[in-house]
Amino acid sequence: MKYMVEVKIINVKERGEKDLKEFDFTFQEESIINSRNKAIAKYLELENEFLNGETEYYPLLDAMLKGYKSFNSYSLNLVFAPNGLCDYFLCGINEECTIDALQAEAYHYAKKDNIGLTEIKNNEGKWIQVIDSNLDFLLNKNITI
Repeated sequence: MKYMVEVKIINVKERGEKDLKEFDFTFQEESIINSRNKAIAKYLELENEFLNGETEYYPLLDAMLKGYKSFNSYSLNLVFAPNGLCDYFLCGINEECTIDALQAEAYHYAKKDNIGLTEIKNNEGKWIQVIDSNLDFLLNKNITI
């Protein structure tokens, strides 16, 4: 099991030319909760750099809605990858994907000891178990597409 922080940096020039750079940071520690915590810390570090660094960056959707013609944009996704078959987006997409990912994550953690779980309602109004750690952060992240 591993966690990844996916990063996309887009530079849009006034004539509409785009330069896209994509890369990711992978965290696969012996302790999966350590991997999770390191991935969240990296996400926050990168977000802070984009929001407060020397170069001005905007979430892509914000820049497009504001009508900017030339801008730097970024996109961050926090991904839980329990196996090679599927990835779960913990933040960066939308609330429904986040809740589904949190539920899948708790399912994979159920076999581990000392992982604090709590219950939240999913989009269908059903109570589901999720990992308690950093829950507010994950549920309140804005989309950065």
